Amino acid sequence: MNSARREPIIALALLFAACNLAERRNLNVQLARSERRRAELSAHYEHRKRTFERSEDEVRGLKADLALHNTETLAYIDSHRDSVACIRAARVSIGQGNTYGAKVSYYVRFMAVACSVLLFDDRFAREVRDVGRHLDIADSRARKLKARIAALDPAIQRQRVEMKKAADAVLHADLEIAALRRRIDAL
Repeated sequence: MNSARREPIIALALLFAACNLAERRNLNVQLARSERRRAELSAHYEHRKRTFERSEDEVRGLKADLALHNTETLAYIDSHRDSVACIRAARVSIGQGNTYGAKVSYYVRFMAVACSVLLFDDRFAREVRDVGRHLDIADSRARKLKARIAALDPAIQRQRVEMKKAADAVLHADLEIAALRRRIDAL
């Protein structure tokens, strides 16, 4: 081949190589940007994940506290049966005008009468009063624990959704990076 014919081919080859090099540089810049973005997205995902896990740990802790509290309260009730029976009988059979008065069992009515007599004993009256206070405090604590658990449930659901979105964004970035690498390798 003569040199006049080779020159356009060489020029085209150089032009193709230059375009290829420019494309490779452009793709490498895009790849670097995508990798930085993926690192940011990954950090965001890890933050969301830690927040979600802390909230779940808090709910697990509150549920464990509530279970322990219930166990302790039931043990307390069991060890103060007579006082608890008097309190219950008094609360259920407060008089003839009580909505539930007709539904009260004879045992509860008997306990109400027996408690009325037993309450003349100062020691028993103090015990009933102390047990009533203890049960009011226990009830209040149980309600607060349940309310905190209930308040955290919607937050955990939101955090779960946000964590999923963050994980999806990282996956999308991974796919974009893989596509850029394939394009670079194909050059």
